This record gives sequence, structure tokens and C-alpha cells, in this order.
Amino acid sequence: MLELIDGRAQLAPVHIPRPTSPAGAPEYLDIARSIVEDVRARGDAALLDHTERLDGVRLAPGELRVEPETIRQALRSVRPELVAALKFLAARVRASCERQAPEEWLDESPDELIGELIRPLRRAGIYAPGGRAPYPSSVIMAAVPAQVVGVGGLAVASPPRRGGDIAEVVLAACAVAGVDEVYRMGGAQAIAAFAYGTESVRPVEKIVGPGNVFVTMAKRLVQGWVGIDSEAGPTEIAIVADAGADPAILAADLVAQAEHGPHGSHVLITWVPELVDAVIAALESQVYSHARPDDLENALIEGGAAVLVRDLTHALDTANAFAPEHLQLDFDGA
Repeated sequence: MLELIDGRAQLAPVHIPRPTSPAGAPEYLDIARSIVEDVRARGDAALLDHTERLDGVRLAPGELRVEPETIRQALRSVRPELVAALKFLAARVRASCERQAPEEWLDESPDELIGELIRPLRRAGIYAPGGRAPYPSSVIMAAVPAQVVGVGGLAVASPPRRGGDIAEVVLAACAVAGVDEVYRMGGAQAIAAFAYGTESVRPVEKIVGPGNVFVTMAKRLVQGWVGIDSEAGPTEIAIVADAGADPAILAADLVAQAEHGPHGSHVLITWVPELVDAVIAALESQVYSHARPDDLENALIEGGAAVLVRDLTHALDTANAFAPEHLQLDFDGA
């Protein structure tokens, strides 16, 4: 399930190949453009048509927005320990962002005044993925920083499931974050609705949050009309670990990233061959007991790697050369 790359004989950092991302393929941009332009031209009608075609559910215009009571009810519908975890995450993110918040400054002299004035956005849109799996953390990690800096209003978009509902865990995250404007819409059509507005969706000034390749391409297309955070690529994780690491935990962390879908990189870097064998064994157990074993297995076969290096220094050099999105250090002294 993990490709073994033995770089112990190399003096330089070990090269770790990445799967080819589809983001550069012109056909994805063309598909996203047709959806974005359609929503911009036809508003709700196009938004609902694409939702039916892509998500398999037909909504009426009045059903696009989730009722605030439904959002509050989600707190009582999900497991209490999950609600507690979301509240803990929100508190940690808030504490970090409060220390990072920018501050205005002014310097005045007899003939000039220079400085920096900071004005928060009036309104921002958050995209919370929900196709392969719901990601409540996306809501917390976008909404809380916006609240810390004083963004005036927040709206969340997440794709509806076959029954027309958004995943309850995403709604629970919205309730924890204090966001009560939530829309049943996903994909490129949601990005277009946030950017240009429709009869039922007020436009925003900036769109943040990860998504699939069509969401990414749509954000590229609307950038300039509205702000965006970034063009998020496929997920990546590299774990540097020694013999003291728990193979089951390392496997769970690799699975957590593989859940995001294809084209990602899921890498273990170690100088302990026995750890590689133990992690692969743990992966097999966790993947085959997962709700989506085929998706996970394909993601790990495509982008999974176990890299053997000489020692800790070689491991860190290799990790630095790879420069992953997520880096996890699990060794003595980390």
C-alpha cells in the first residue's frame, strides 16, 4: 500500500515523487468556466440545475439556505465528544489568531503622516467540502480567524447529500462557530454564487476554504472579482518517525489525509525498517475496516510512500526538500 523508497545509500536528500495533479489540465478549467458563467448569467436557476446534475438532488430556491434552527439542532444530533472537540478546536484557533492579529500604526511628523489602517472585510464566504467526506474543521479554521479580525458577516456553503441535507457534523461546526448563514450548494456553482450572487445568495468579498479541482478552478476564475485565499492543491503529509512511534497512530494519520481523495502524497520517512513493516500492517487493518476502503487503497497506492533514510539528519533534509503541506514529527526530542 506504500511504495518503498530506499534512500539510505544516498548522500543527498531522497527525492519523493508526487502524483500528477489534474489542476493543470485545461478540460477541468473549461468545465468550471461553463458552470461559473452559467450561474453568473442565470442565477438561482443555474445553481439549482447544476446541483441536481452533480449532487443528485433537486432543491427549490427556498431550500438553498439552511434554517437556523436546523443548524442549532445539529449540536444535539452529533456525538457529544465531537461537539466538545469542535469547541476545543475553536478555542485553540481563536487563541492563536488573537496573538497573530495585525495592528494599525501611524507615525506623525510635522509635515507628513504615514501608517497602516486595517479594515476587515464586510462579508466572506467559506467553502466546507462534503463530497467524499464532511470536513467540519474547515468551518472552524476559516470562521474563527475571520471573527477575530472583525469580518462583518460570514456565510458557509457545503454540498448537499442525496437527501438534500448537509452533513450534520458540518452544521454542528457552524453552530459552534456562530455561523447561521449556511447554503446547500457545492462545487464550482457554489463558488460562482458566492462571487456574483444570485436571487437567494448574497455575494461576498472573499472566498476561502478547500475543495476539489473544480472548486479550485472556479476560485481561479473569480479571483479579481472577489478575493480568494489560495488555489489549494491535493493534500500532502510527511511523517518523520523513529522506533518509539506508535504504528497504529501513524497509519491513522496517513489514512486521515488519504480520505481527502486522489492525487495526494502520504509519506512516512524513517530510518527504522521495522517501523515501515508495522505501519503497513496497521494500514491494511485500518483501510479495510474503513467505510470507503477502495477509495483509501487507491489513494495510498497512488501517492503513498515509505522512505528509508540513514538517520534523523537525513530524514529532516529529505522532509525539507519535499516541503509537504503537513509535516508531522514523531521521534524522541521532537
